[in-house]
Amino acid sequence: MQCEIISRYYNSMDSILESERIPRDYGIGTNLYNSEIDFINTVNAHPNQNATELAKLLNVTRGAISQLGNKLEEKGLVQRNSSEANRKEKYFELTDLGKGIVEKHHEYHSEANDEICKYLSGLKYDERMAIIEFLEMIAELPISKFKCKCDTCYGKDII
Repeated sequence: MQCEIISRYYNSMDSILESERIPRDYGIGTNLYNSEIDFINTVNAHPNQNATELAKLLNVTRGAISQLGNKLEEKGLVQRNSSEANRKEKYFELTDLGKGIVEKHHEYHSEANDEICKYLSGLKYDERMAIIEFLEMIAELPISKFKCKCDTCYGKDII
């Protein structure tokens, strides 16, 4: 049984990582990558920031901000504006379509969170505690794929 749990853990992690690489349509007819969603959410949370500040917030280069800004401007999700104080300095602002994406993205995650909460609320206290303890333990270990050592499937590869 422990091999099945670990195997499913790895499969879940792989699935999460893979889904982060796949662009998703949030209802505007255009696929957006996670980096684009991160950019849009950051502009929404930190309005009137220039490329340098956005780069710091997103932990990317100014060049990456410029590229993302260009792509999202072409998609009609952001626009560049000049600062009143310094006409050379540009900052990004969400368009109405970009603001709509923020809402759709939050709805998408809210629905997933609701499903998780519904499932967990149906569990007994001891079952929830076992999950918490497992997640805390696994977060502290340098785990990798391994050969199982339990009695029922000794030597099976855990992938």
